[in-house]
Amino acid sequence: MVMAPPAEPFFLGSGAGARFCLFHRPAGPVHAAVLYVAPYGEEMNCARRMSQQLARALAARGVAVLVIDLHGCGDSAGDSGEAHWDSWLADLAAGCDWIVGQTGVVPALLGVRLGALLALDYARQASHRIDKVVLWQPVASGAAFLSQLLRQRVASEMLNGAAPDAQTGDSGTLEIAGYELAPALAKALGTLQIGPLLAPDCAVHWFEIVPEAGRAVAPGTARLLESRRQQGPGLHFEQLVGAPFWALPGAPGCPALIEASCAVFEKVRDAV
Repeated sequence: MVMAPPAEPFFLGSGAGARFCLFHRPAGPVHAAVLYVAPYGEEMNCARRMSQQLARALAARGVAVLVIDLHGCGDSAGDSGEAHWDSWLADLAAGCDWIVGQTGVVPALLGVRLGALLALDYARQASHRIDKVVLWQPVASGAAFLSQLLRQRVASEMLNGAAPDAQTGDSGTLEIAGYELAPALAKALGTLQIGPLLAPDCAVHWFEIVPEAGRAVAPGTARLLESRRQQGPGLHFEQLVGAPFWALPGAPGCPALIEASCAVFEKVRDAV
């Protein structure tokens, strides 16, 4: 395995459209490419270590990886309260176009948590065919995820002795753990469900992290998997033992998840 060169930081676009990126270029020929779609809010920061480990491991195997901070996230332009679902979809389109221009390869998408829903939504409507989407611990329901965020906000207010809605901005945005959530984004989240986004013509590799081996698949997930598999053979589901790296700052990585994800693209390399 050839050691890949260091990641190349740059801004894709300029001004209000500037998106901070890290490009992990393989040392040798590019056999495949991946656009990494990060989770939302503090989960993005918690998952950065895993995203770096993944990108380095894939690049060492001949897979080019672009890690992009979406609109209003990380080091990209815009405040978190300005971000909305459509601007994130546009960011993925720009990222895919950039990768194709650099490598000549249409990338697969790898989405984490809410980023998994975003990756699926983009793959469903992209102007070019996305053959493969890898999901890490995907959010199954945008409405349930939004409810979780709101519960976190209420708990934070109670700990700080604030009355409910005390952190609502003049524009109607909600401040949650230091991030502003715009009404338009909240409305979009409320309509998202993973089931309708699992397009039958796109191969999906769905990885779930469990605390111990032998854990039963949640009934709702099991029904969804069975329904999707009846539409076609392109859905692959696997449980791996590990810690919830997206939820715990400084959490240990999950080597099994890195290896399983790399194996998805090893098959592509072997076929070249």
